[in-house]
Amino acid sequence: MAAATPIVRVDEVTPAQVERALAWQALRLEFQEMPLRDVVAEFNRYNRRQLLVRDPATAAVLVGGNFRADNAEAFVRLLGASFGIVARAEGDDLVLELGR
Repeated sequence: MAAATPIVRVDEVTPAQVERALAWQALRLEFQEMPLRDVVAEFNRYNRRQLLVRDPATAAVLVGGNFRADNAEAFVRLLGASFGIVARAEGDDLVLELGR
């Protein structure tokens, strides 16, 4: 009985996809229309002070841009200026929510 030959699939990627995939090496995070819940999860990987999003409407806000992974405070200021999202301290963490 002949051994099965594994199928190898190779996908073509664009230069932009490669750059985005390697951005973490320069402490850069790049997002394109990504829900805030996912963006926050990425920021939390690089920072002691954790960002928390509990409200589903806030978590669903779509974010795009290129950010320093180790500067969550600047990211939070940008969220306030761009989306009206406010941050309130809760212990050592920051809770993000849409302004009322």
